[in-house]
Amino acid sequence: MHVVVNEFGVNALYLDGMWKVYSNLRGHLFKDGDWYIDSFKAMRPLRSAASGHPLYDPTSPEREAINEMAQLIDDLTTDCKHSIDRRMVESGLYKDALDPGLQLIADHEMHVFVSFLQQSLDYTTGQHVDHPAHPKLAKWLHSKPDKHLAFRELAPSRARARSNEGPFAKGVIRTTAGIFSAVVWRGITFGTEFALKGQMVFESADEFDAIRLSLNKPEAYFCDKAAYGRSNPHRSTGLAQEYWKSLQGGIWEKLVSKHIVPFLECWRFFMSKKNGTMLFPQLGPLASYLLTADLYYAGVVTKPTVDDMSTIIHQLNKGAVAGLERLRLISPRPKRKRSKGKSNKEECRRAFQHIADIIFKAVPLNMHSSLRVDLILVEHALCKYSRASVRNLLSFK
Repeated sequence: MHVVVNEFGVNALYLDGMWKVYSNLRGHLFKDGDWYIDSFKAMRPLRSAASGHPLYDPTSPEREAINEMAQLIDDLTTDCKHSIDRRMVESGLYKDALDPGLQLIADHEMHVFVSFLQQSLDYTTGQHVDHPAHPKLAKWLHSKPDKHLAFRELAPSRARARSNEGPFAKGVIRTTAGIFSAVVWRGITFGTEFALKGQMVFESADEFDAIRLSLNKPEAYFCDKAAYGRSNPHRSTGLAQEYWKSLQGGIWEKLVSKHIVPFLECWRFFMSKKNGTMLFPQLGPLASYLLTADLYYAGVVTKPTVDDMSTIIHQLNKGAVAGLERLRLISPRPKRKRSKGKSNKEECRRAFQHIADIIFKAVPLNMHSSLRVDLILVEHALCKYSRASVRNLLSFK
């Protein structure tokens, strides 16, 4: 990175690949502020070849394009921030408060989002496209549809989980065995081969363990530690016994026996504690939300409102907020030492409603029911779009 900055200018760091390398390596290359490498000799071939690259010439179109991009980013985060903040008081969306040049970038990103949604729709409905707009995205969707598909209810293991053989079946989900099996699916087996092929409903944790041991498969066959993003070393099949223990005493039946549970109440139930200990360890706010959404489709939980969804995505502060941020519908989150700060909750709510309106219009009305086009889908689509963007899968052919 030292060579790149010296030969091509500091603005080269704004390129996705450069910034990723810099972010990943800086902790290894620096030690107490000093370089943690002994010599730059290994970099001599790169430095010698640099003069042949278009970025080496400060007057080249490529170099000028990077400098212009860097200026836009700098303006967005520094000089024009205060004037934008003032205009935000009168504006409904962050994008509307941007200068014209930055609005063009926001409009382009929205075009990319709609094309992402359309390609996901084509894949979901089996529409064969010889030359998809985003070739890399096509391969990504095909590789792991459970994790990458924008239309969550049509993902393979999700469709299986809500079928008659899954825990969300009508006569099963309101029982202790049913909710235990649902928690095991979300908290342990989601995204695995076992979730696609194995038994889905278990009468107890002992039955789950017996089936697991009888198959003589490695742990990864039953548990994907990176099911929802970063690897979680504490996610394991051993959690099943803890989940079963937490559900004893009929606490689930008492919760769902007399009414449809309010969405936020159910979400908080899965994150609740007893004597200072989580009832469902390692499930976390994200998996708890996903499970609550599953239970809405099973008829156990009320339909979430825009306020419900904005409360959840604001607290999660993950993929959906990153998607809204990338679309310039909310202002950039303040930076913190270890992670990003939170967005403004009201701004988040307005932006979520706005993108929901766009998605509802983009998907043909006669397909809304079959594709489950609702607010839960909106959150899911934002997450998948954000992840695809970060992986540079949305460049046009």
